[in-house]
Amino acid sequence: MGESAHGESGHGGGGIMQKLKQQVFEANMELPRYGLVTFTWGNV
Repeated sequence: MGESAHGESGHGGGGIMQKLKQQVFEANMELPRYGLVTFTWGNV
């Protein structure tokens, strides 16, 4: 059945939002490697 407002299907699976969160996390972890950020803690 369709997807909820959070992008998760009604029957099993991790859902689109969980995949998106993982991709964003991985991209954020790459920022220091390319010198795009200096500090990696705290609120933004």
